[in-house]
Amino acid sequence: MDSFTQVALGIAIAEVCAGKKLKNKTILYGSILGTIPDLDIVVGLFLNPVDAILIHRGISHSLFLFLFLSPVLGWIISKIERDKINFFQATRMAFWCLFTHVLLDMFTSWGTQILWPLDYRFALKTIFVIDPLYTIPLIITLIVTWKTKNAVLRKKYIIRGLSISSAYLLLSCFIKVYALNQFEKALTKQKIQYSEIIVKPTAFNLIL
Repeated sequence: MDSFTQVALGIAIAEVCAGKKLKNKTILYGSILGTIPDLDIVVGLFLNPVDAILIHRGISHSLFLFLFLSPVLGWIISKIERDKINFFQATRMAFWCLFTHVLLDMFTSWGTQILWPLDYRFALKTIFVIDPLYTIPLIITLIVTWKTKNAVLRKKYIIRGLSISSAYLLLSCFIKVYALNQFEKALTKQKIQYSEIIVKPTAFNLIL
């Protein structure tokens, strides 16, 4: 997904994991952690365009990397926020912010090498890389959360926003299955032979 959405998701996940401990500092850590997997585009600037595309969403989106990187980031965060969050809590926050970034990317057409070093890219192809209907519920709940001081209410609002966005992702899967089924029926009815069908969402929306 686009960087803005990944930052919003990172903040939301950080709020769920450590909002009670870090309060509005989850904005900082969620933004950073939600952006880290996409830093491979910086490396791509020093490569030719083809190689830059090949490495994007590769090792930087790997579950194996996250298992190694999360404790390192957790240790750094726990040292910075020594009196607020411990190593295990910070590590858990780091892992889920990184991992949910990749899970969201898996729903797009580009996919990710989540099981790197395996070369296969997992791509569900159910949502476009920019979709306001996924992002807007997160943004609204984040704004409400920032204005709320009660920790219980903050978590309640964030979970609600994540639930709405996640439901939209689930809807995207049903829409794809339905569209695929309609095309298969039409092709069979017209006796058109085919070797492969690829169904992808339209730009910026699922509604069309």
